[in-house]
Amino acid sequence: MIGLDADVDAYLPFSLRHPQYPDIPITIKMLLSHRSGLDCPSNQFEWDTENSFSPTYRSACAKEINEMSLEEYLIASLTTDGSNYSANLWKYKPGSEFHYSITAYPLLRYIVEGVSRQTYPEYMKEHILEPLGMSNSGFSSADFVENHAIPYTRIDNKNIELPIWNGKGYMMRSTAEDMAKFMITHMNQGNFQNFQLLKPQTVSLMQEKHSPGYGLGIIHYKNNVLGHGGSTPGFQSLLSFKPSSQKGYIILTNINGILGGKESFDSVWASVSSIEGVLKSELGFSNSRNSVSIGIVIVVIIISSILLIIMRRKVFDNKRKHRG
Repeated sequence: MIGLDADVDAYLPFSLRHPQYPDIPITIKMLLSHRSGLDCPSNQFEWDTENSFSPTYRSACAKEINEMSLEEYLIASLTTDGSNYSANLWKYKPGSEFHYSITAYPLLRYIVEGVSRQTYPEYMKEHILEPLGMSNSGFSSADFVENHAIPYTRIDNKNIELPIWNGKGYMMRSTAEDMAKFMITHMNQGNFQNFQLLKPQTVSLMQEKHSPGYGLGIIHYKNNVLGHGGSTPGFQSLLSFKPSSQKGYIILTNINGILGGKESFDSVWASVSSIEGVLKSELGFSNSRNSVSIGIVIVVIIISSILLIIMRRKVFDNKRKHRG
């Protein structure tokens, strides 16, 4: 129902064009692979978080913007005569450069809703969450009152509790076990316990590089590891897997340092990275183990060669003495 190379205008009630390149269509594939050239419109963070962290941590956006629906916000932000439009919305010529756009995927969500005639949470529940048995995953914070992890931010080495926020009903809640089912599906050519979520060729297309280090919603990490990480106030996540070894890991945290600035953000990521380092080592994802193994092999070969040379010299010397 949606063509990857189709002009997004076919699915939108408005036209999306780079003002400097009006003849170049923005395609679904460009949005998926972050090659559309879109940057971030004004008030994106405040709208996404529903002003939940304003004014304590961030300045608030206007009430009329905060109350906009997804459709209203996109029209106001992406059309040149929109009330939230900025001349800095576009970064590159469409299709020319990779630029991670936090606006591309809300736009894709909106297209899914328009084509399917379902809300994005409804579509996800019917076509992905329920078929994969992801019963502890959803989009409304009200559905997880008893089980929701309390979010924290880190500021000046102190962990500060944050309010649970809904994210306009589009922020997904999940567990490591549920996300593992999704990850296994990707490692198993789109199949999970005899349910074919995606065709094998679709999985291959998603995992194929369409931008430097990026597929269609999939990041290419070192050592042929695939996945994606996420960061938002109070939470961080990381899903990584290696198709060749059929192994992977998921890290979910209820702390983030994005509200405290770069130093606080890096502090939390340092903790996550240390955990990830252990997991990579245990699963054989990192170079260190491979390098050690290669080093051992090289040493063994060298020692064996030396011993062989010594043995041959001894045999040669013995033969000379025998002849003498």
